[in-house]
Amino acid sequence: MTRLLYIALFSIVVLSGCNKLKDTKLNNNPYDKNYEGSKVVSISNVSTSFDSGIPRNHLTVNINYNLYEKVVLYRDGVVKGTFSRLDYSSVSTFTESFSDMSPTNGETYTYQVALTYDSGTTSLSDSYVYTTP
Repeated sequence: MTRLLYIALFSIVVLSGCNKLKDTKLNNNPYDKNYEGSKVVSISNVSTSFDSGIPRNHLTVNINYNLYEKVVLYRDGVVKGTFSRLDYSSVSTFTESFSDMSPTNGETYTYQVALTYDSGTTSLSDSYVYTTP
């Protein structure tokens, strides 16, 4: 009888504890489609240089996640380039620069970036709107 009482009491404790887990977020993988954490990649700056009068837009990208193989650059929602990882240090936050080699003078573009790895692609960064001078 005592044994059954302990089993019943244990079951009640376990079941009441499980109910509290339903609101717990355990997803820390930014490649998962259900990821709700902070963005792991962002564009902090865009600038333009001219090579023989031809513009080149240069993007400064902040990366806050160490596990990635490539950075994908989107311009107006279309993939503009895929760039292999340049910094293989173990630092978890760093900056890399990438260039859009074919902008048009006076055109406004919306840039975004994402990271890729074997397990997929992260969500897109916030948009960065820039007008090429």
